[in-house]
Amino acid sequence: MPTISLTQFVDFVVATGTPKLTRLKQIKRENAEKYEIWKDHWKILRDGIVDFHAKADGDRKFFDRLLAGVTKEEKRRTYEPLVTNYKRFLGRKTIDNLRPDHHITWKHKTLEVRVNPELRFMLNEREQVIKLYFKKAPLAKSRIDVILLLMKHALPASPGQVTYCLLDVNHNKTYMNENPNDEILPLLIGEAESFLSMWANVR
Repeated sequence: MPTISLTQFVDFVVATGTPKLTRLKQIKRENAEKYEIWKDHWKILRDGIVDFHAKADGDRKFFDRLLAGVTKEEKRRTYEPLVTNYKRFLGRKTIDNLRPDHHITWKHKTLEVRVNPELRFMLNEREQVIKLYFKKAPLAKSRIDVILLLMKHALPASPGQVTYCLLDVNHNKTYMNENPNDEILPLLIGEAESFLSMWANVR
């Protein structure tokens, strides 16, 4: 059973032509390699944001301490504007943290996609499930639509109960939808079928 990350699957879905095969080969190589923390540039910040809501009781100085603990200057420089943006996102919102399940997946046959939203809030009396995005490259609408729909099907809820959110921390933008459009679900199922077929035939 191939188990891949949300980013890997979305990259595969939005690729067209021969780059799709190239992307699958890359995913297969990545999954065969041992995970190494140093390759995950945003891990400290990602985990720090989760820890802030779990442990910091709203003390924004938590982020100053987090930055001070980043030993590599280049990494700290890339973190600083994103920390500023995240503080802006928080603003004066009333947030009650709900601990998210860290094993949330979307499945199709033997393919398992790790969706794993980092945050789950009661925000101004409405539940929000949030996936964090840190990369500098702007998010295309096609990518946003796929991510929000995968979140919806990995964490199903009655309409109006949950808002699915993709927070682009780098650009300080939030993409929200209570009921992402199922019109592209056949596309995702077709792409999952294609992924499994190619996975079985690529060595």
